[in-house]
Amino acid sequence: MGLSPGHIDGALRGSTDRASRENLQESILSTTLSAAHAVRTLLGLRLAALGLAAGQDRFLLALVPRGRLTVSTLADELAVRPSTVSKTADRLVDKGLVTRLLDESDARRIILELTPAGLALCRKVAEIGEEIDAELTASLAPNEVTHIQDSLSLLERTAHRRLRRLR
Repeated sequence: MGLSPGHIDGALRGSTDRASRENLQESILSTTLSAAHAVRTLLGLRLAALGLAAGQDRFLLALVPRGRLTVSTLADELAVRPSTVSKTADRLVDKGLVTRLLDESDARRIILELTPAGLALCRKVAEIGEEIDAELTASLAPNEVTHIQDSLSLLERTAHRRLRRLR
C-alpha cells in the first residue's frame, strides 16, 4: 500500500535500493493499515469468546450513551452505510442484544435499542477494550501514549472528513 507509481516503476526495472524499500514500508497508509489489522485481530479474538465479531462491539457501544438510535444516526456515528447497520442489527437482534422499534413520529424510521442482555455484554466489551489498551500501552511512557492518541485522532478526523465528501 505504501508504494508510489515511481517506486513500482523502479522495482520493475530492478533499481529499487534498500533505502527506498525501507521508506516505502513507512508510509502512513501502510503503517496505519498494518496496525489496525493487528489490533482488530487481537480484539476479534477476545470478542469471539463473547460470541461477537469485530465491528459488532462498536455498534453496541455506540448505543450505550443514549440507549437507542435510528439506523441512519448510528450509521453516521460509525461512518458506515445504513445498509451495514441494518445487516449488523439483524445479527444482533437474532442474538437478543438489540431490538428494533418503529419511530412513533415516523413509522418509516427504525430505532435500534439495546436489550438488557446487550447492555450487560457492553460492560464486558468495555472491559476487553480496557485490557487491550493496558496491554498495548504497558511499555510506553505517558507522553508517548498521549502522542499516539493525538496523532491517531488527527488521522481519524482527516479520514472521516474525506469520507463525508465521497459519500
